[in-house]
Amino acid sequence: MADALRLIPQSSRSTVISITESRPSDYDMGLLHEGDFSGVSVAKLDTGLRHSRFFADCGAVLLSRADFAGALKLFMDAQCPHDAAYVAEHLMTADELITFLRKQSLQPIPEILPSGKENDVQNWSHEHDNRTENIQNRVLYVIARRLAREFYFNDARPYYPPAMLPYFDRFVSLYRRGQSDAVSREVRARCLMEAARLHRWMGMELFGAEGEPDGAMWDGDYSPDHLTLMRRSQFRGLEGEWDWTGEKSVWKEQKPKEPFPLRPSAEEISRMKKNMLWGRPRFHYRAVAVQMAREASNLLPRESEESAMMLAEGGCWVRPVEDGIDPMFEELISRFAKTKFAQEADARRWYPDEFRSRVFNWSAEASLKQPIPGDKSAD
Repeated sequence: MADALRLIPQSSRSTVISITESRPSDYDMGLLHEGDFSGVSVAKLDTGLRHSRFFADCGAVLLSRADFAGALKLFMDAQCPHDAAYVAEHLMTADELITFLRKQSLQPIPEILPSGKENDVQNWSHEHDNRTENIQNRVLYVIARRLAREFYFNDARPYYPPAMLPYFDRFVSLYRRGQSDAVSREVRARCLMEAARLHRWMGMELFGAEGEPDGAMWDGDYSPDHLTLMRRSQFRGLEGEWDWTGEKSVWKEQKPKEPFPLRPSAEEISRMKKNMLWGRPRFHYRAVAVQMAREASNLLPRESEESAMMLAEGGCWVRPVEDGIDPMFEELISRFAKTKFAQEADARRWYPDEFRSRVFNWSAEASLKQPIPGDKSAD
């Protein structure tokens, strides 16, 4: 690593640190808990910061040389979870991540919440900043969601936090039965629709991207920085930033005041653009859920009231496009014109209030208590 670090000019070393251009915080360093300095000596803190800085610098070097697995390992060692998430989510393939996990023999480290309710999802998600205090576990959870997005369910499962496993397991069971030709189309439709509901309402926890586009690092409360746009600009030797002065925000580029010490490789930019998250909107998993609802609806007879309500429920999950047209609503009243539900919606020019209330009061916890459609207990 020392040899790799020498590739950075001496005059530029103070500007590298990590690709997010942010120094590791006390939280990210893992040395302090909630700003508590007790029991941490100044010497230990300084040593930890210098070690983290060194690993992050080396990670940035390896990333510029398209050594993605090496960069991921060093960013984890540097306690830089945002940089590690960028590599895991946008650059490495699912197969490369699985190989990385096996070679490093990485397994989640058991964590106990102060309340002792580590399996209570509400307690866990609200009491844990960024969902976990251990950086390794945090990155493994990012990788789990990445693998699950690409249907590597068996490989993803070991890296989910315990609180998420009941929801993940139920989703997988529903999704697999919904894709099976061994059961009736009605059962498939109901399984797929329930899986779609989990994908919509638990999507951030089960499938959300840590950084862009979803901002799972902040539970979706804030829009993440567009690191992919920044790296693409740097590849061209330019600085980029959002211009908010017009009616619409625009990404603008300009020549930097000083040359970048390290620029992204062509391989990094190529992989970034081939990744399934490239260009996806914020909360992208909601669009996936809508498509699943549409697929479930298509499994039932065309003029089925149940089929119409499946499509309508998916329509409630997304906002109309900018010109006010709601394609899901228009599809409902055109495809299901003979159904009572679609006729009522057409007369109101919107989904019935009672129906919308039921849609938005769906509970993932209540879903866990219900049998999988097609099980004997569900008959």
